[in-house]
Amino acid sequence: MEIVIPDDYPPVFADSAALGRLNRLPGLNVESYTDRPKNSEELIQRMSGAHTIILARSNTLLTNSVLESTSPDLK
Repeated sequence: MEIVIPDDYPPVFADSAALGRLNRLPGLNVESYTDRPKNSEELIQRMSGAHTIILARSNTLLTNSVLESTSPDLK
């Protein structure tokens, strides 16, 4: 299972205990990006294949077209 944090800038989750606990769970992969996506295409690329998305910043624009362009497994 893939969890993606596409916008952890400045980093909040990177060194958090919560992220550490998630990383220890078997069968779970957490990908955290510590910079902002430059555009919606980069945001889509980061979220591709994800089961779960954790948005860290309110300035990340998650539109319907972005959601529709990501993984069909997205919950």
